[in-house]
Amino acid sequence: MQWAALNDGGRVADPASAAAARVTSEAEESRLTSSYEAALYFIRDGNREDAARELRGILEHPMMSEAPTHRIVASLRREVGGTPVTLTPTMTQIKFLSLKNLGRLVADLADEAEARGATFAAPAAADGARERNALLESHMPRRKHTPKAFRPGGDGVVDEDEPYGLSLRCYAAAVEIDGTDAGLWRTLGALAARRGVPHLARHALEMGLAVHPRNPLVLEDLAETLLAVGDFPAVRHVASLISALDPRHARAERMKRAPETLEPAEAFRAIAKRARRDAADDDAERTGLLAREEPAGGGRGRGRGRGRGR
Repeated sequence: MQWAALNDGGRVADPASAAAARVTSEAEESRLTSSYEAALYFIRDGNREDAARELRGILEHPMMSEAPTHRIVASLRREVGGTPVTLTPTMTQIKFLSLKNLGRLVADLADEAEARGATFAAPAAADGARERNALLESHMPRRKHTPKAFRPGGDGVVDEDEPYGLSLRCYAAAVEIDGTDAGLWRTLGALAARRGVPHLARHALEMGLAVHPRNPLVLEDLAETLLAVGDFPAVRHVASLISALDPRHARAERMKRAPETLEPAEAFRAIAKRARRDAADDDAERTGLLAREEPAGGGRGRGRGRGRGR
């Protein structure tokens, strides 16, 4: 097994070891490609939880922590025979598609469970995949960059029982690979909005708008997000952009005139609640600081008063 050589931080002096590492890498790529195809078959047949397990197995594979081919991250750069190690174009695409599909599957399954009043735990990788990945990892003692988001049984960065957190991480990782898809940015922003993560929702939708400035769906979602967090000047600006595309857009016209009088659309009310809760927490914190400062001031005042009385 030559995986330790493949992921060594220095150069591999032995050309034979480097060649063996490349062969091993190619074999693993073939296996991961087959696993992705199996996940697609599961999706086709309606076995979505099995598909999710297969996709998690792919994303937990140690190879998937390599930098994508289009963006070699300095901290992840390693060399085999003097050649920087990155994901191949095929593996970069497999990783990207696995992230998108896993994010969608987990969110859909969680939504359906929530609608039934049930809870849903995101499926873990299949036992066979987890054992193989753990074995490969054990042959990589110097690897320090396995993605925490997909480290099974790890440090809790992603709670396997919190599917929406996993779904958000999948989409966020996908846009890091390909940030040119306005629809993907919108998907990330919309899910963040539904789950009450206002900063992520706004950032994702603004990024989507930067990619496609005239995308009406991104504009509408961004306007609702801004309305939910109470940024009314920004609401008016985005609403004017919507009206420029569609002069008959009644909601945009109302937003331009008096956004303060409007409630956000239902899908965006979770971030409105979060924004109000954060504002209340800030007010409580300020009140607490003032209350802690007041006795000291009051004490000084009483002391001065007694001095004058004497």
